Amino acid sequence: MNTRYTLFAFLLAAVSFAGDTEIRPSEIVRKSDEILFGNSAEIGLQIKVFRKGKEKNEMRLEGTLKGEDKMVLYYTYPPRNKNNALLKNGDNLWMFFDAQKRFLSIGSRQLMGGSDFSFGDLLNVNLNKDYIARLLDDTTVVGSYQCYRVELKAREKSVTYDKILCYIRKDFAPIKREFFTASGDKFK
Repeated sequence: MNTRYTLFAFLLAAVSFAGDTEIRPSEIVRKSDEILFGNSAEIGLQIKVFRKGKEKNEMRLEGTLKGEDKMVLYYTYPPRNKNNALLKNGDNLWMFFDAQKRFLSIGSRQLMGGSDFSFGDLLNVNLNKDYIARLLDDTTVVGSYQCYRVELKAREKSVTYDKILCYIRKDFAPIKREFFTASGDKFK
């Protein structure tokens, strides 16, 4: 074999090998969500809403996640909402009102009563399905952790946010998420 072709084959193999060791942004997000939720999880949430530095509202929910598409969360606080529930089956979201024994279809962008959180914040857990991931850098520091900074852009207008910035530690533990509107304003 000609030396020139041998060198070319070696360089091509080296480039292919180097490409295989880089992690794709979608894989970073998947591993992060797997740490957060796993295939199934018992979930406990406490949401406190502050206005002008004072606590205005508090909600507590407990429930179960099965895979990416099934979830039930029961309100445990405040007492007026106790036993009401949020349910997800695929892309369908509902609120169950215990006193009336009724279900109400809800949208992922609808805000949870008196908070800045949307129902999609709690019930939509598959970011790779709804967003296209792009690695912005892998040197951002949050606290004392070096993180991947991944930008997620909405695949469709029906998803909860148009853009999310995720800060994910090198061991794939999620650190922080920033949510943006269509106009590019940071929402939360």
